[in-house]
Amino acid sequence: LRPDQVVIYDSHNVEGYLRAQLFDENDPGQAEVLRQVVQDENDVGNAADWILACSHEDLLRFNRLYGFALDKMRVVPNGVMAFAKPLPSEQDKARARHELGLDADTLLGMFIGSAYGPNVQAAEFIHNDLAPLVPQASLVIAGGVGLGMKARHKNVVVTGQLSEDDKQRWLTACDFAINPMMSGSGTNIKMFDFMAQRLPTVTTAVGARGIDTGGRQAFVLVEPTAEAFAQAIEQLKDPARRRDLGQNARLCVEEGYAWERISRQLGCFVQARQRMA
Repeated sequence: LRPDQVVIYDSHNVEGYLRAQLFDENDPGQAEVLRQVVQDENDVGNAADWILACSHEDLLRFNRLYGFALDKMRVVPNGVMAFAKPLPSEQDKARARHELGLDADTLLGMFIGSAYGPNVQAAEFIHNDLAPLVPQASLVIAGGVGLGMKARHKNVVVTGQLSEDDKQRWLTACDFAINPMMSGSGTNIKMFDFMAQRLPTVTTAVGARGIDTGGRQAFVLVEPTAEAFAQAIEQLKDPARRRDLGQNARLCVEEGYAWERISRQLGCFVQARQRMA
């Protein structure tokens, strides 16, 4: 690096905090991994001119854990390409269901994720605990998180890895989303995928961490129990409730979590800092 270069640490998580949540005391190598992650993150943060955190929660946690100065940190949220494609219509939804071989009247909910520890935990919760309590709904476990998982309940669909086109088809076909995350740092990008599609989402406080809704009810927050999720899904049988939550979610994304706006604002910030260097 040249002395005149501006160094920015663009952080997706507080990695030390996340690694501590994933710590397995039965694995003898975990303690050394955790120590090294904390040391590396501390070194990177201290060496950087600026730190970009993806939520206010992460920004404050950086300050508490490492003592990084508040005035060298900025919140730059995660987001989604909100305006790249037109929003799906009811006709698009009917077509997607037909192409996927789904019943037109089934209440359909979706979870999507990669094969990553907290996602696997959420998928197992849906599969083992939640599905038996909501026989009136079909639950889709999509993405790499479902690899090796075989549906044991008639109302569970496991898709495995999806192309972008297939992912969009499933998002279009669904009535709601579920995000029963129990651990993690940063923000859940899947939440923005759901919200951008106007899908009402049932999630935990961990699943919705770091998302500022501007005072709107943009998702349903519940306790991390199967009974709480089942009750919330029962209430989503009401089309008007689904519509209101979905519209609020979409507005939340348009105002604060659209890459088209986030990128422009970050570009202005970086250019200004380069001029100051």
